[in-house]
Amino acid sequence: MREFDPRLTLNCVARRGVFSHLPTRAAAISATQILVQRAALELDVSSDEFEALEPRLRGGKPMLQIADSLINGSGLSRRLGEDRTDGMPHIVQPHEKHSG
Repeated sequence: MREFDPRLTLNCVARRGVFSHLPTRAAAISATQILVQRAALELDVSSDEFEALEPRLRGGKPMLQIADSLINGSGLSRRLGEDRTDGMPHIVQPHEKHSG
């Protein structure tokens, strides 16, 4: 998340400390699970291919993380980070079905 209204406290995803707020952290964990399911659907693989990592702060902003479940990685997460033809990573806006 690059921008958000600070009144929403979306940056309070830490496990402990000043940036910890249980409901916000729970929402971020749920969002990560949704991200895993959507990534699996996008790449036509099992959701077991991904590992949901705990949410973190990066530069004061919340960050959802997923990784390949294999130790050396299978390349699925890397693929999600690659740019589409319009320059946006696949994970930002997954493939849209075209009619025809």
